[in-house]
This record gives sequence, structure tokens and C-alpha cells, in this order.
Amino acid sequence: MKYIFLSLLLFVNSSIAEELRFPDNGFKISSLESLKKDVFFQPLMMNLTPKNGLGKGVVVQIQPSVVKNIEEYKVISEAEFEKYKMIAISSEIKGSSYIYECIQTLSNGVKLHSYGRAMMKGNLVYSALATTPVDEWEENSKKLKETVNSFELI
Repeated sequence: MKYIFLSLLLFVNSSIAEELRFPDNGFKISSLESLKKDVFFQPLMMNLTPKNGLGKGVVVQIQPSVVKNIEEYKVISEAEFEKYKMIAISSEIKGSSYIYECIQTLSNGVKLHSYGRAMMKGNLVYSALATTPVDEWEENSKKLKETVNSFELI
């Protein structure tokens, strides 16, 4: 009886998982979802091939919100830009999304160019953030922005 229950449990769990496909890289994998959403976490990280040891890619982040709407989130984000001496290239609300682009200098002197899109659902903020070294932005920006802009809530 234990084996039937375990098999049924595995079947139910595997039928819930979505498959992520990466045909250009030659693989597929089942998604890994966390049901706990009351803490900051990154359920997805995708990376392009590193150059000079520096990574670039897109992360999806989910975090509990400390604000009531996306407009307040924009205000807090812009304050963070100033606090951390980031250069804001753009920062605007488009529909239900907050879209921003900025440059940040890390403590080791590396400059990163970031492009992000954030949305709220209930008391959570969902964001997709692309980051690459500044000197690689021109080479990678089209693909990174397309990926971030394809991010949707379901």
C-alpha cells in the first residue's frame, strides 16, 4: 500500500511541474517551484556565457511588498538608486509595470548595466532583472531586454 501511495504522490507532483526547454543549449528540465512566498527568493536565474569571468543574465525575484501599489514601489526604488549611488537611465510606470534601467558601480570598481521590470500581485512584488557589465551592454541588451519584457504574471 505504501508503494501505491508513493507512486501516486510522485505522479501528482510530476504532473504539476512545468518543463523548461532550452533547445539551443540541448536540454530540458522540470521547473522547481517554491510554495513559500513570504520571504525574498529568486525562483529563476538564467545566464549568458560569461566573458572575462563576469556573469550576465536575468533573475526573477519574488518578495513581500512593503508598499500598497506599483507607484509607491517606484518611489522606494528611486530612493534606493540615490542611496546606492546608482545612475538612473530611466524609471517609469507602463501600465501595471514599473520599468527601470540603471548603472551601478560595485565596490571592486566593476560597472553593471541593469534593466528591470516589476509588477505587484496581492502583497508580493515580482520582478525580472537583467544585468551585464557596462562594456557588454550593447552586445547583450537586445536579448536581455526581450527576456525581461516577456515576463508576465499568471
